[in-house]
Amino acid sequence: MSHIHHVPGRLRIRIPELKRNPAMADSLITKLESTTGVSSVVANSLTGSVLIHYDDSACDLDSIFRLVPRQPRVEPGPRAVRPRLEGKIANAIVWYAIETAVERSIPLVLSALL
Repeated sequence: MSHIHHVPGRLRIRIPELKRNPAMADSLITKLESTTGVSSVVANSLTGSVLIHYDDSACDLDSIFRLVPRQPRVEPGPRAVRPRLEGKIANAIVWYAIETAVERSIPLVLSALL
């Protein structure tokens, strides 16, 4: 779970694994709707968001959170420097080849015209 917005009776949870995963959305809806006190569940696999309406006197948040998949916190790795460097080298080689071809072609074109 990456983001939670809560007011009593209404809970919105962003779940990154839910994006582009309609089977997971359907499974989550089924599980949550079977929870006592939950009145409606809307899971959106395009946004990765679940909206839950519940009766806060009949249902506690812990029972809802137990059914929601937890994502392990992933720390960002070091920036990908190598692919960017390789791209710059490839660009330099291409431009060198173009410049060399133009420099060698100009005298040939001029001699053919004169």
